[in-house]
Amino acid sequence: MPSTPSTEKDELDSLSTGILRDFFLNIGVPSMTINRLLPGRVRNKRIGEHDQTVAEKIDQTPESVRREGKATFPAGSYDKIKEFVNTTSFNFSDLASYITRSLIRCDSDLIKSVYRSQL
Repeated sequence: MPSTPSTEKDELDSLSTGILRDFFLNIGVPSMTINRLLPGRVRNKRIGEHDQTVAEKIDQTPESVRREGKATFPAGSYDKIKEFVNTTSFNFSDLASYITRSLIRCDSDLIKSVYRSQL
């Protein structure tokens, strides 16, 4: 039976998780958590260039493309790097010590669902 992208991703997830566990056990860390952080659309140079490219293709201004894009975000704006940094900091803190094998979205509810593979 041929593999599908989702089964290949599951295999890669399992492999990477196993490698991480082995690494931490070998350096003397008895337990760990493995989580994935999923950022939303953070306003940065690359996104600005993307908006510019889209604007040129549809004969609009980059500002109008940004405005239309922001209107689709539940928070009404691009994510801020600080918001992602805060989520990352929390994830590395003792406050999150019992959270593991999770996909943590920091995207203002932009993504409605995430396929949860076996981490």
